[in-house]
Amino acid sequence: MKGNTLRVCFDPQGKERPKNFTAEAGQFAATIQKMKKKTP
Repeated sequence: MKGNTLRVCFDPQGKERPKNFTAEAGQFAATIQKMKKKTP
């Protein structure tokens, strides 16, 4: 996690641990960013 951004990458089958944040075939990668609250 860096600031308001979370990056994850994993192999759902548990066969191989990803070495970086780019998904190979059969792996999953996502970037999630927290949104700021809107003020009325």
